[in-house]
Amino acid sequence: MNHQKPVWAEKMSESPFTRSHFTDELQEKVMRRAGTGKPKRGILAIAASIVVCITVIVIGLSGNGYLKDSHSLTINDNWIVDKPFMVGDVKLIGKEGKFGLRRMNGDANEEFANLGKGIHYYIYFWGNADRFIGKYKLIATHKDTLEAIKLYEWPISLSADLGSVAQSGGKTGLDKPGLWKLEVYVNDIYFDSVIINVK
Repeated sequence: MNHQKPVWAEKMSESPFTRSHFTDELQEKVMRRAGTGKPKRGILAIAASIVVCITVIVIGLSGNGYLKDSHSLTINDNWIVDKPFMVGDVKLIGKEGKFGLRRMNGDANEEFANLGKGIHYYIYFWGNADRFIGKYKLIATHKDTLEAIKLYEWPISLSADLGSVAQSGGKTGLDKPGLWKLEVYVNDIYFDSVIINVK
């Protein structure tokens, strides 16, 4: 059997590795550098890729409404009840020229929402009709508890009722008295909000 040394072993037995200046400490240092040089660059590339992926995911989720955007509720939100506005002889709550909620059941002079009573309503939208192709979602958040609940989600119809470009409807109710913020989302993107007082 041939006991010939491999080429690398022969090279290691030659100078400079056999001289006394190549100490165990220096050998350890060389081996450490040789063993960790490439992985450092690899680790940096992997870390950079992870950061990019997380950024893309966060931006994607926030754009789809899965993460609250800059209109999210905080404890310091301005909780002033929005006053109703009129379109012709119809009383609406919302943001004039943008959206309005019209209660379809009960007395026209009643508040939009009364404690424990169901609400049948229409929602009207003004602006560019193309923006309203899809569906809307209505989310209510209570001022004191910051409890958020999805009240309704439904397709939007393009129409010209009350001078609006689109409309939809819904049925819901609120079971706690106090101030509520009703946030309107169109195709899962925040649109606007209104503050109501439930008594």
